[in-house]
Amino acid sequence: MQTIDLMTGYNIELRIKINRRWEELESNQKAIDFSNPNTVLQLAQNWADEQAKRIEAETKLKEQAPQVAFAMAMIGSTSSCLIGQLAKIITQNGYEIGEKRLFSYLREKGYLGKSGENYNLPAQRFIEQGLFDIKKGTRTGNGGILVTTQTPKVTGKGQQYFINHFLNNKKSA
Repeated sequence: MQTIDLMTGYNIELRIKINRRWEELESNQKAIDFSNPNTVLQLAQNWADEQAKRIEAETKLKEQAPQVAFAMAMIGSTSSCLIGQLAKIITQNGYEIGEKRLFSYLREKGYLGKSGENYNLPAQRFIEQGLFDIKKGTRTGNGGILVTTQTPKVTGKGQQYFINHFLNNKKSA
């Protein structure tokens, strides 16, 4: 009781509220009949099940920690990578694909344009989803003419999206 007095700062109203709540909680407790062996066995089984689930969850968290750290780094990344670099990242994560096959796949599935001025440029909806960026630049072409270049780059969010996409396809295959 002295602890409650110290916690309430000798405030009588607060102490009364605490005591009433304490009594309410104690009166709401269900009495467990420990004389019944079935009750004790059920409680022990429930506890064992909870322990097993907790250990399983902790093990799964430990196993997934590197992937979670990688995913969070990718999602939070402000830098984009070239599609060739993405192919290397996907390969490092267990799905064999090269730059040319990845470009071909992205064109085939509609992520990148298939012809004309939009060849290898990302579709607008995927830019809006934050999967791609376009890097614009200039270079000197034949005869000293300046040529504007557009290079598709995959954002951190896009990198994570495609890594998950290919790894999930690998598991289902």
